[in-house]
Parts: sequence; structure tokens; C-alpha cells
Amino acid sequence: MVNPLKDMTFKGVLWWQGESSSLYPERYAVLFPRMIEDWRKEFKKPDMPFVFVVLAAHRAVDGDVTNEAWAWLREAQLKALKLKNTYAVSAVDIGEYEDIHPQNKELVAERVNSIVKAMDKPQAPKTESPMYESCKVLKDGTVLVKFTNSGNKLLAKRVALNKRKNMEFGKDPEAFVLSEGELSGFELCGEDRVFFPAKAKIIDSKHIALKSDKVKTPIAARYMWKSFALGNLYNDMGFPALPFRTDNFAAPDFLGRTIGSEFDAKKVSDLGVKFEPVLKTAESEFKDADHGGVKFLKAIKSPNFSGRYAYFKAPQAFKNMSGKREIEISIVYIDSGPDTIELVYDSNDSNVRKGQANAGAWKKLGALKIEDSGKVKLAKFKVSDAKFAGRLNGADVRLQSIPNMDFEVLGLFIKEAE
Repeated sequence: MVNPLKDMTFKGVLWWQGESSSLYPERYAVLFPRMIEDWRKEFKKPDMPFVFVVLAAHRAVDGDVTNEAWAWLREAQLKALKLKNTYAVSAVDIGEYEDIHPQNKELVAERVNSIVKAMDKPQAPKTESPMYESCKVLKDGTVLVKFTNSGNKLLAKRVALNKRKNMEFGKDPEAFVLSEGELSGFELCGEDRVFFPAKAKIIDSKHIALKSDKVKTPIAARYMWKSFALGNLYNDMGFPALPFRTDNFAAPDFLGRTIGSEFDAKKVSDLGVKFEPVLKTAESEFKDADHGGVKFLKAIKSPNFSGRYAYFKAPQAFKNMSGKREIEISIVYIDSGPDTIELVYDSNDSNVRKGQANAGAWKKLGALKIEDSGKVKLAKFKVSDAKFAGRLNGADVRLQSIPNMDFEVLGLFIKEAE
């Protein structure tokens, strides 16, 4: 994308992206700083400033069953502040429930302008928003939270986020409104890890106190930890506090990925009949790999395609199926490489690509979570609507690695479900 610009001179980069990556926060936390470092290397500017916009509030997207995906993505963005000359500008408080592209971009531009102007100053701030620094749990169950970048004082401002599209910012009669002088958006949890709203009180220019009657012994606090995040803590310079959490709980798996179990690769005969791998297509290619004397196939980059796909054809006894037929598909793979391997198949589900000539093709079968153990693993998926008419570019099942990295499989297997 940026390669044609390599010979141009830039003062810095302004980056506003992440909405489409919201279901992959763990991956984003790795790839985002890696991209920043790569761009600096390619442009031969190791100190090139990189300003990024923290995602605006927005309703939960498909797959975001907890209404938290964008909160985890915002955290992944903020981890890039560990790199030198990176700067964060919050857009959380200008979001809109229905519109992924909020109207009030002028305010974001003003905030970007403010932090860019401050870059050349000694010890320029990474962000001008109040940012979580530390917390302390008191004996009475109060949680005392300390902030940096708080200015001369902390404030609870009025916030109004539109519900509907194409309305003047904050003027929607159905807007979500937080009142001035009353802090909102904070939560506490105890050992059960169930979060409840917390009452928040400003103590001084750097501290707020949190308390919840439903959490007698709190172990963690969160602020604006929702995709559609509502909070109204600001400093006296008008910058909103950044979302934060004090816990180290694992993020939900928004993709609903399957974690395979360890498997003896020499016992594949129990798994049924083997799919036929398509060794080479315009967008996929295999090469041989060996693990403990067992032949595996490594999906590698094809010459003219950046992705890593692997296509498989179903055995003849399972081709052109109609109606309901319970089958079990097994995949034996090496647990290393990409973060995720997604599986799609040719189905009889007319709601997939509805109205198109290939309705039912490219239905999602599931996804594997790669834990990088390096071990041989087995994952199984039950299917009742397979068609297998070769409508996936001539194949019946496709595997895809995300991000684009080589991956290894012994094969796919099929049998009637028990």
C-alpha cells in the first residue's frame, strides 16, 4: 500500500483504522507496532512521528457478543505507545451508535493539531488525555485511581452521543446523554470477575474514588470498557480520559475459535476418508514438510497472491450431497504459525450468498486458534448441510491463515457423524 511512496518525504503519519480489526485485538496488538516499525524502516526515518486515533464509540458489530470488542481493540492500539514517537488521540467521545463514521471529525482534527504542535517541545506528551497510572484498594472497598495528564483538575462533562445517523453531533433527540458533574462509565468486579457499575467521585486533580455496593472486595476496575463506550471524565483542557482496565483477564475469543487437542499423527485412519488436497491454484500452493517421519503439507505463498489458502476436494462418496446429512470433518495440523486458521465450505444453506447463483458456497465452518505449541493437533467439526459440489474455485473446503503466514496440515478427513 505505501511502497510507491517510499521515495517521498513525510513529517509523520496520522492513522485512523481498526474498526474492521475489532474482533482480532490480540493480533492487532502485535501487528500494529510491527507495521509502525516497518514503515519507519522503509521510509528510512527511524524516529518518524506516528499519531493514531483511538476508536470512536460504536454499537457492537457482528460477532461482538459482549459489546466489548472495540474496547479490547482500543487497548491494543494504546500498546503502541510503548514505541518512541507514537501519540494517541481519543475519538471515543465523538462516536455514534449507528454510524461507524462519526460526524464530528473537526474535534478529532483539533486534538491531532494540538498534539502535533506539542511534538517539538521537551518531553512532549504521548497523549493529552488523562491516562490511567495506578490504583489502590482501600480497606472499605473503595478503589482509588490515579491519572496522568490530568491538567489542573479533573471534570465530569456533559456528553451526548447520537443514536441515529446523519444528525448534527449531539443533537439527536434519542442521543445517549451523560450529565455534567456526575461521572459515568466506571465498573468494578470482585473475585467472580463480574463487573458492576461503580459510583465515581473526583478527589483531586489526579485521583478519583470508585465504589460499588455490589462489589464488597474489588479486585479490578474498568472505564469505558464497551464498544459503544459512554464516559465523561475529562481534564480541564477538554481532553477525554482514555479507556482502561486494571485487570489482566484474557480477552474473549470473539471469533469463537476452536482449540485443537494433541494428536498422534499416525492414528489418522480413525478419522475417516481423506480429502484430496489441491496442490496448486492461482492463489494457493503446497510444499512437503516432515514431522516425526509423517508427511505434512505446508501452505505457502503463491507467486501472485499474498494470502495463504489451502483448498481440498471431498471424497467422491461425499460429493453433491443434498438434504440433511450429518458428517464429521477433522483437521490434523501443526499448532504454529498464524494466529487463526479459518475454514469455509460448500454448503446447502441458501441463506449464504442468498439470491446468487452459488448460494450456499463459502459458508464458514469454524476457525482454529493457534497457540504456537508446535505440536500436532486435531480439531473436529460436525456439519449437517454440506453440498460439496466443487463451488469453492473447484474445491469443497478452503483453509485460510490470518494473518498471512505459512501453516502446515497433515490433511482433512471426513466420515459419517456418530
